[in-house]
Amino acid sequence: MKNALHITAGVVGGFILALLFLSLTPISLLAVTRISLLLLPMLVVAGIATYSQKPKNSKAKSG
Repeated sequence: MKNALHITAGVVGGFILALLFLSLTPISLLAVTRISLLLLPMLVVAGIATYSQKPKNSKAKSG
């Protein structure tokens, strides 16, 4: 549960940074590419972290 909250906070923080980049960069397309380049590795790392933390038989323990 703690890990999920941590990852959610990271994603929300990244989204806020993305919005800041959008407001700072005049060219929106450049901002979008920058944001995607920043967010993709973070999301991949978060996904890998959640997947590695999960036990293999998580079907019995949903939630």
